[in-house]
Amino acid sequence: MIRRALLAAAALSAAGVLAACGGDSGESGLPSTAAVQTATRAASTPAAPIGTPWPASTGGTTGGAEVILPQPAAYFSLLLSDMSGGDFQPNPPETYLVNSARFALLGQFQNGKVAAAAIQEWGFLEGWNTQFDPLGQLAAVVTGGYYVTVANYLFKDVAGSSAAYDSFVAQYTRPTGSQQATVKQLANESAGFTIENGTVGRSSLPNVYHRFLFRRGNMVAVVQVNGAGPYVSMDIARDYAVIMDDKALGKRPANLPTPIPTVQVAVPTP
Repeated sequence: MIRRALLAAAALSAAGVLAACGGDSGESGLPSTAAVQTATRAASTPAAPIGTPWPASTGGTTGGAEVILPQPAAYFSLLLSDMSGGDFQPNPPETYLVNSARFALLGQFQNGKVAAAAIQEWGFLEGWNTQFDPLGQLAAVVTGGYYVTVANYLFKDVAGSSAAYDSFVAQYTRPTGSQQATVKQLANESAGFTIENGTVGRSSLPNVYHRFLFRRGNMVAVVQVNGAGPYVSMDIARDYAVIMDDKALGKRPANLPTPIPTVQVAVPTP
């Protein structure tokens, strides 16, 4: 079974980007969405000023509907207007459609043959990757800024997304130094993983990645926050995940970024 083989073999590079029941719900404290992503913008209502502790993330919907979301996946990603806690700019080279060929290159697959078989078995449709950089880049990171990378993937049904979710859990659990975080559950399944990788630039500050993984119906998504250890937390990643889940549930407007690529690349058959 592809799912079992991947769980045994998955591994994650430390610098790579990329479970629950119940029924409580609430809103995150972050701004509502808009359809503009291409211009640099300062967040108007930050959840916490840059460089200060981020409040515990307790909003969002735990459990709830196993929705079947439509394409394109970009509907349920983040826009620049969703960003809070600092000044951000989009990173165009890291904002792209994830077709089958790109999905096959993700770290949980041993080789192209395994990837192609999993893509077929899971019913992968498409995904979307986007990244936001802090204004000032590393100079901002040493004073509390951070990078946010988001990837979300759609599958034909819940069975496929559940199998894919399990493979991501294995991928993020396996690396030496990866620690599973204690964080409030979100959506149908969720988990948080933290890993440290060197220092920020030439500073002595630890370079930390917080990854919040969740599944809502036929969508699997991961929000990664990367910054200096004293300033970033899993709560930041989870709050951004709440925005995405709210879009999937129809609690927030789900707008497309502009522009959106349409190119497709073929993937080898299993």
